[in-house]
Amino acid sequence: MHALTARAIADLVGGTVTGPDDVVLCRIRSLERAGVDALAPCLGERWSASLAESTAGAVLLPPSLASAPGPRTRIVVSDPAAALALAGAALHSTPPPQAGIHPSAILGASLSIGQNVAIAAGVVVGD
Repeated sequence: MHALTARAIADLVGGTVTGPDDVVLCRIRSLERAGVDALAPCLGERWSASLAESTAGAVLLPPSLASAPGPRTRIVVSDPAAALALAGAALHSTPPPQAGIHPSAILGASLSIGQNVAIAAGVVVGD
C-alpha cells in the first residue's frame, strides 16, 4: 500500500483540489467507512447524504457536488469513476519483486538465469 497526498492524487487523475491539499491518503473506502487516511468516492447526487456525514480525509467527486456539505478536502474531476480506478491503482499497487533467488528455491544444475530475475521461496526450476 502506498501513501499519497491529495495533491498527488489530483495530479494523477487530472483533478482540482479544494481544501487542504497536503492530506495524506493511503487507502480507498466508502463514504460511510472512510477515516482521515482514506479517499472516498462520491460518484453522484444519490450519495450526497453520505457525503455530508463522511469523515474521509478527502473525497473524489464531480463538479456538481463540489460545494455540497462534507469533508474539506475534495478532488473534483469530470469522471469520478475513471479517477477512482487510477487512484486505486496508485494507492493499492503491489511493487514488483526484488531481483534475486530465495535460498529455498531449487534450481537445475545447467540452468542459465538472466539479470533482474526474481525466484521466490519454494520455487523449483529444472534444466
